[in-house]
Amino acid sequence: MSNHDQTAEHGGHGSESSHGSPLQYVIVWVLLLIGTFLTFTVAELPRGEWTLPIALLIATCKGTLVALFFMHLYGDKGLPKMVLLTAVTLFVLLITLLMTDLHFRFPLVTPRGVELPIPQRVLPPPFGPGTPEK
Repeated sequence: MSNHDQTAEHGGHGSESSHGSPLQYVIVWVLLLIGTFLTFTVAELPRGEWTLPIALLIATCKGTLVALFFMHLYGDKGLPKMVLLTAVTLFVLLITLLMTDLHFRFPLVTPRGVELPIPQRVLPPPFGPGTPEK
């Protein structure tokens, strides 16, 4: 059986497939390291209303890089992209339904005028209380 026959049997994924170069993988790896550093930095900042959306945006970017390059969806056509599109659509639908449920449920459960205590994060000494003033 020739190499061409083996490539056709495996859906076009033989040794000549559309996988990226080593440089491409190194670039993606560096971008993932930068994303990990940004995630750590955001987690160490005092919590605010933008902490979660920023962390989710960074995680989405990192997940997209992994799916496109390490799962080889960047060069693929057809069924793999359809499966990914279906999974992402279902995920967005479920998160939308969850957020809608949370938005309409909890204002009715919490009495008006009652403030729920939100614990504040205590930062370590270089950043938090006990920081020497100059």
